[in-house]
Amino acid sequence: MPIVMKKIFNTILSIAAVMFTLSSCSEKDINLGSRVSLSQTDELQVPAESAGAFSLGIESDGDWVVVVPSWITASPRHGSGNGVVTLNFEDNYSIVTAENGDVSREMNGVRHGTVSVECASGATSFVVRQDGDPNKPSDEVVTISIGEFLTKPDGPQKFQITGTVTKIANTTYGNLYLNDGTGEVYVYGMLDRDGNTKNFGSLGIGVGDVVTVHGSKTTYNGTTIEIVNAQYISHVKSIIALAETEKKIPADETEFTVGVDYKGDLKVVSDSQWLAFTGLTSEGISFKAFENTDAARTATVTVTATSEGKTASAELKVIQAGASVGGGNVFKKVTTVTSGKQYIIVAGGKLALPIAADRNYGYLQVQDVTETNGTITLENAENAFTIESTTGGYTIKQADGRYLYQTGTYNSFNVNAAPTEGQVWSITANADGTVKILNTSVNKYMQLDSQYGTYGSYDSEKGAMPAIYELSGEGTPGGGGNEDGIKTVTVAEFNAAAESNTQKYKLTGTISGTINTTYGNFDLVDDSGSVYVYGLTATDNGYGTSNDKSYASLGLKAGDKITIIGYRGSFNGKIEVMYAYFVSKQ
Repeated sequence: MPIVMKKIFNTILSIAAVMFTLSSCSEKDINLGSRVSLSQTDELQVPAESAGAFSLGIESDGDWVVVVPSWITASPRHGSGNGVVTLNFEDNYSIVTAENGDVSREMNGVRHGTVSVECASGATSFVVRQDGDPNKPSDEVVTISIGEFLTKPDGPQKFQITGTVTKIANTTYGNLYLNDGTGEVYVYGMLDRDGNTKNFGSLGIGVGDVVTVHGSKTTYNGTTIEIVNAQYISHVKSIIALAETEKKIPADETEFTVGVDYKGDLKVVSDSQWLAFTGLTSEGISFKAFENTDAARTATVTVTATSEGKTASAELKVIQAGASVGGGNVFKKVTTVTSGKQYIIVAGGKLALPIAADRNYGYLQVQDVTETNGTITLENAENAFTIESTTGGYTIKQADGRYLYQTGTYNSFNVNAAPTEGQVWSITANADGTVKILNTSVNKYMQLDSQYGTYGSYDSEKGAMPAIYELSGEGTPGGGGNEDGIKTVTVAEFNAAAESNTQKYKLTGTISGTINTTYGNFDLVDDSGSVYVYGLTATDNGYGTSNDKSYASLGLKAGDKITIIGYRGSFNGKIEVMYAYFVSKQ
């Protein structure tokens, strides 16, 4: 058992020993000795039943007290000087009564306990492991790193991990990401101190805090590793916490403030000249962003606090929209699809919204929009879906990189960065200008439900079928038809471009060369040349973020023709596509 766990057990047992000492004073005054040593220090393995007695030798220069878990008895429980204590173990079975009244004796899961002998200077202890049914949950909580946790098999075994909160996705249930430098894991729901759900707010946890939890490993849809309903253990507040970690602002010259909670001295650094730190007020950190007359751009602000010799940092990503021509993103009504283009889905003036970032399934919520002469103009393209050709039809991808798919008997949608089935849709025009968007796996088609007012996918008529509107080059950020300021280029054009940590490029090519399947490093080749991709992830994690090792989930191999988006960078004079993310596979 890990040392950390022993320390936890020892702390608990020390308290128990003191309580026993106080309650035993009427029998014998105990003046604990200054040292104690035991004949047994390694983990002791005992069978599930008929374990027999075990003799424990004790050497001490004074009095001592033995503390054991409830399923172990010790005789004597205290003594002085050298002595022998006999340990006996209850059988690891439970009496179970069935619904029909039958009574049976069933073996429990493996269990662990600590035998501790206390003296004045502390305790000497060892762990007892009693056999049990391997198919039932063990009571052991194993302390490991997040990187190790990610490699463990799914199952009931409980693991204790500690990491820094990098993002909180849901403040009611406590859905968040923990990172300890060896890896990052998604905590899908956190139980409070008493094991209750939906009470995350009572814990006072924020981004940057170091949190310890324990729970079992599970994998959602075969791709997302999670701890579901992790038990809260403890957390240490960061000396720096931002009220927001991402801020979206318009292209106009803009001043804004982001709330901050910190201790000690504060330092604010922006990596882009267009975003300036203007001061610290009672409301937070103030910034000024200058007018953007070009493509959409991103700046990273690093806020560092120093207090009592400790230093901690938090990052704020500021995304400024690109310059608009014609007042926004113009979507034109169409009845046919061009692979790789962006589309909005609308029925009865209700725009279909993507599944929220903190959810993996659900019905599509709606937003009111107005059509004028066959066009709809939106401030941004965040609610558009990219429709791409694939074998048997099309895939429908949200702006966050996740694909809509359907499985089983549900009428709602699932979303995942790399679904294995149910993600193929056929799109055919109807005579009235709408389209039928049919899932080819479950034979259900997308509709605006007239009863609930949300979009689902049904096998019979439930409401209105939608129309689709294609993002036009008119009025899109950055002009020239580039989506959200992303420039579509050949490899040769990419290699000739200037380095930038704000400009995104879309490239299409074939995977070649030596491939690092952990981080997604490889050569990308098209007819114009070759470039090295230094890290490809399943979704856009942003410039400057650590690689989440999601490449393997994409199932790519040498020879695949893919489309990616990334930044122009270099290392030691070698041109690279940096912080790239996957778009599609042809």
